[in-house]
Amino acid sequence: MKNLLSSIISLLFVAASMALGGCRSAGTLGSEVDPFLGVDAGGNVLPGPCRPFSLVRINPLVELPHPTNGYRTGSPIIGFVQTNVSGTGGGGRYGNFLVTPQLGEIDIEHLSSSLSGETARAGYYSAVLDRWGIRAELTSTSRVGVQRFTFPAEGTPQILITASSVIDLDRDYPYDARCVDARIETGKDGTVNGYVQIIGGWGHMEPYKLYFCGAFDKPFAVSGVWDSRGLLPDVQMARDSVAGAYFSFPTFEGQSITLKMGISTASLAQARANLQEQEQKSFEQIREESESVWERYLGLIRVEGGTPAERELFYTSLYRSFVMPTDISGENPGWTTSEPSYWDFYCLWDTFRCTFPLYAIIAPDKYVEMVRSLLDVYKHKGWLPDAWIVGGISKQQGGTNADNIIADAVVKGLSGFDKSLALEAMVHNAETPADESDTFEDLLRAGKHRDYIDLGYVPSDKLCCSSYTLEFAYNDFCLYEVASALGEAGLANKYLLRSMNCYNLFDPSTGFFWAKDRQGNWMPGFTPTYQGNPWWKGPYFYEGTPYHYSTYVLHDINGLIARHGGKSRFAAYLDEFFEGGFFTHENEPDIHAPYLYNYVGQPYRTAEIVRDILAMQYRVERDGWPGNDDSGTLSSWYVFSSMGFYPIAGQDFYLIGSPVFRRTEITLPGGKRFTIRARRVSAENKYIQSATLNGEPYDQSWIRHSDIVQGGELVFTMGPAPSDWATKCTMPKSASQIINK
Repeated sequence: MKNLLSSIISLLFVAASMALGGCRSAGTLGSEVDPFLGVDAGGNVLPGPCRPFSLVRINPLVELPHPTNGYRTGSPIIGFVQTNVSGTGGGGRYGNFLVTPQLGEIDIEHLSSSLSGETARAGYYSAVLDRWGIRAELTSTSRVGVQRFTFPAEGTPQILITASSVIDLDRDYPYDARCVDARIETGKDGTVNGYVQIIGGWGHMEPYKLYFCGAFDKPFAVSGVWDSRGLLPDVQMARDSVAGAYFSFPTFEGQSITLKMGISTASLAQARANLQEQEQKSFEQIREESESVWERYLGLIRVEGGTPAERELFYTSLYRSFVMPTDISGENPGWTTSEPSYWDFYCLWDTFRCTFPLYAIIAPDKYVEMVRSLLDVYKHKGWLPDAWIVGGISKQQGGTNADNIIADAVVKGLSGFDKSLALEAMVHNAETPADESDTFEDLLRAGKHRDYIDLGYVPSDKLCCSSYTLEFAYNDFCLYEVASALGEAGLANKYLLRSMNCYNLFDPSTGFFWAKDRQGNWMPGFTPTYQGNPWWKGPYFYEGTPYHYSTYVLHDINGLIARHGGKSRFAAYLDEFFEGGFFTHENEPDIHAPYLYNYVGQPYRTAEIVRDILAMQYRVERDGWPGNDDSGTLSSWYVFSSMGFYPIAGQDFYLIGSPVFRRTEITLPGGKRFTIRARRVSAENKYIQSATLNGEPYDQSWIRHSDIVQGGELVFTMGPAPSDWATKCTMPKSASQIINK
């Protein structure tokens, strides 16, 4: 009987959701977003609502073990948490302040329920908890989580808040996240407040603290708390590594209870202030505001044409590009500052490649805020971090990639940050050796290996030596770019020359980058598919093989081609790479590689491979992402590639691929527009036959950033077969050509 009741409630709930706007609203760009795409199979994105760069990302949390997004389709959930990260791998973070509705007797040991009738869009999530027939709806502001629960007519409505909750992979690793201190108190004014202190999770072991203050829209009849000893009825405060509170409400038919929870990184008083800003607004008002915010962000790029699936993938990807990092401006707990403050650059190793370049075009104000935040970290912590998570410098997966982000901003003309300070910070990254006390057991946290500075490469007794060398060399080129832009010719020349260090590990006999010992001898055991176990600890390449890093000389592609013996031989190598199945799109080191055919006069091959990736690696499914979304990196790759061009981050140009949509309009700052038209485009007509830029013939397979941001129109005529368009164009100069000019 209970299961039948739950099924009936689920059906009624879906119908009510449609009537109340719970399903995606037709005619809006938000209606093209499906937050469920990519939640499973390692995509690790979030189904629940958030706002762009918000602290609150409110989501369902499944039973242990938790994926890093806390969610898994088909798994029972234990409630809804206020904080999360999106698309990440490794250890978990956040998962704080779990809210669980129940019906009947309080049960803190058994919180789980299956779900049915799930629906979601940008700014809204809803489902039925089958165990009790409770309808749950979620929405949020940047710093307030809002949950509304509608209870059946029979039974006592209960709402439990677990202050000590955290994302836990349940591996018993010493560095996995765990609560070390939590406090919760039910106030006489009907509010509930507290904090949690967490240690562990991906990247570092520095503790962090979050605060909350919550309020119900209806008075509760009974409250109590619990800690590691169990339930404590009529007690108003608990403090322990396990701590929570429960609230019982009077019963009446169709009871709906809304709980708002203000969250802060700074203090309990600030959490209360964040709550009070939203206290007078209804659930519907906050939901509508959230949807309106997302409509403005999604409206920065408007596409026409393509299939319904392609539009859904495009706008879901655009949405995901704005979920992280976390804007905590005004609430920095680490130091007093008037600068913008962002957490959860998770990690720049991923996002510098195409997420930040997307901001450079459509959200340069946010880009500048993030650069200022990173520079503020440098001023107070002494380093530009590669990963800055919940107020701590975290593992450096590759190079000092804040350098690449700063260079990208400088060469693209972004202003509003201290470029002299940025250059100082980049030089510090380049010249100050990192603490290498345990680098073979762990990754660097900041800076460069002394051996790279002294030897010109990282030797084989250091973890991920080859990939670090390649990435450090590109960081040096980015430093050259910034020094050159600021008129520091001597400094620029020094780092331009040092960027050639990449070739210190290039073996001309194999055509691959490999590892050397301190005496300069090649290490034995080379194969192009060599990969360590575990794969993130090399020992020579981070999360990859020699194949994956074989084209990672972003500053000197023309020089790499020359070392392979010319364009035809490099084209043959690229064919081997892709046709042999050695390319992987699920990780970052080689995601630029499909565009390198442009350098050998074969832009039609770029079109073929990019279109194949778009069509086969991204699907309108819950397991439809090729790998961890990595804070929007794979999503922003999809956005760029379906528009028809792709950035080489840290440089001022984009490589042209194959547009998917017949018309793409990008709204630029100041009201300008850049429009891309693709005549006769289709799945078959993927090859560019000819092009014009602002009415003039255009015959090069790349375009400058300045050509885009000044506004205008790029028109492609598409066809079903390769053409000679742009096959003889001159590509942008590479580092070795600049040196030898």
